[in-house]
Amino acid sequence: MNLPQRIKPHQYDFTLSNNKKIKFTPWRVKDEQEYMYATEGIEEKEYKLPHIEELLSKTVDDDINFGEFSELDFFRFAIEVRKYSKGSDHEVIFTCPNCGTTSEPKLISLDDDVKIKPFVNDPIYINDLVFELREVSRAEIQKMKEIETDAEKRFEYVVHSISSISVNDEIFTNLSVDDIRKYIGEELTSAEYEDLSNKILLISPSIIIEKKIQCEKCNLETLVYVDNISDFFE
Repeated sequence: MNLPQRIKPHQYDFTLSNNKKIKFTPWRVKDEQEYMYATEGIEEKEYKLPHIEELLSKTVDDDINFGEFSELDFFRFAIEVRKYSKGSDHEVIFTCPNCGTTSEPKLISLDDDVKIKPFVNDPIYINDLVFELREVSRAEIQKMKEIETDAEKRFEYVVHSISSISVNDEIFTNLSVDDIRKYIGEELTSAEYEDLSNKILLISPSIIIEKKIQCEKCNLETLVYVDNISDFFE
């Protein structure tokens, strides 16, 4: 006997930073099972991202290139779809930084405890220089992952984050990536570059958990740490 198909579930709206709207429906059990099978045995979180994108693509009717999303929009969309598909509760396993005790799984709420820190488009002042910034696209970030060393990845992220440079109050716009790369490499001191890169990383989009968990052994209370969007898809 063939069971009837259920009425198509309600579609939810998601608004990108550019005000473009996307409609999505929650994923189905089959979709999640395929994701879990595809990521089984993968320990490096970054290698799970293409599979997360594939899972998310099954929730929308239109062809969407997630590489064109900003990192902020991708984080927001992934969390939103996850909430409607699997609920707002998420279990984390906490290892105490003080005594090393690993706790039983603890619940956090994606609604109340998880925040997405947006990109902050404020200029950065380094001595006589002013750097205007732009948000790096996910496609650019994915390309940087092909670079072997973390120092080079960081340098390229800094370069791609800059939209214009002011030198002694003279503004230089329409700069190519090569122009910026050359200028930073040849004109900034190591200390100035360190200052610039630290400030850029601080204003980049990130996932913040505002939930404290108390260690069951030593009673230390500390914030839960989640460093990758794939943590919410396990």
